[in-house]
Amino acid sequence: MAFIAVASLSSPSFAIARSLPVAYAAVSGSHSALWVAKEAGYFDKQGIATDLIYLGGGQATKVLVSGSAPFISISGSAPITAAVQGADVTMLSCVLNTFIFSLMSMPEIDKPELLRGKKVGVSRFGAATDFALRYAIRQWNLDAAKDLTVLQMGGVPEILAGIQAGVIDAGVLAQPTTLQAKKAGLRELVDLGNIGIEYPGSCIVTSKKYVRENRAETKNFLRAYLEGARRTLSDKTFASRVLAKYTRVTNPEVLEATYQDFAKYVQPMPRPTPAGVKLVLDQMVKSEPKAASFSPESIIDTAILQELQGESGLLPLRKVQ
Repeated sequence: MAFIAVASLSSPSFAIARSLPVAYAAVSGSHSALWVAKEAGYFDKQGIATDLIYLGGGQATKVLVSGSAPFISISGSAPITAAVQGADVTMLSCVLNTFIFSLMSMPEIDKPELLRGKKVGVSRFGAATDFALRYAIRQWNLDAAKDLTVLQMGGVPEILAGIQAGVIDAGVLAQPTTLQAKKAGLRELVDLGNIGIEYPGSCIVTSKKYVRENRAETKNFLRAYLEGARRTLSDKTFASRVLAKYTRVTNPEVLEATYQDFAKYVQPMPRPTPAGVKLVLDQMVKSEPKAASFSPESIIDTAILQELQGESGLLPLRKVQ
């Protein structure tokens, strides 16, 4: 799985680079920092050769828990669920602390209450799209188990394809797919990013064991990732080229919407928050009763982030309002 390669002598690190598989959980602007860090060579600069792999949220968490990938870029629901179930999981950083999803439907469904009895798509059960759906529909007195048929579609692009094919009536989408859905005539029932929910929306997650045994490498990885976040914000032209590569989108309007998914919501100090984790735990209680007594702080580790805060020019990621 891993291999050893000599880093280029042009690299400031002059280091031996060990290749690390890193999974990201969606083709979405929320993962811009990871993609830009890779394409700008920031991981290489830290002596880390990375192999980025796209896996849905539940699958990304599984490869982390199995030890197949030491870091994943993901929203909070799947790894928090795994932690409650006993997995060794810790959250190092969250550049986004809200939902960046939209609930989209066929045009004739013009209000959320009309989802009753309908088929609604998520990427995978336990993934962020699934969590967002179940949280959102509670606001309209709907229960996913009783009032909807929730189907796993595999990924966000597949959710859109399912709506267009008539396989499902609605689904949870993120950019660039959201704008593509709007252009295709689908209806946005709610933009979850605009309602101010505190939720770990895009985070770097690893295991406590990996941090313990590879602290220097973990710090270097997080440093490179945060450099990627800063570059995304400061160099829109470069970031847009990277987004086009990873999303396979070339339409300028769609790329702009995808870029804004990150730029609009990125946190100046990208910390995971106890309140965001607690939101997930509270939602889990019905299926996992022990989540009620689970401590959010037990899966948050901001020690390395605090160390990096002292490095000139790295944090905050943007001007504090």
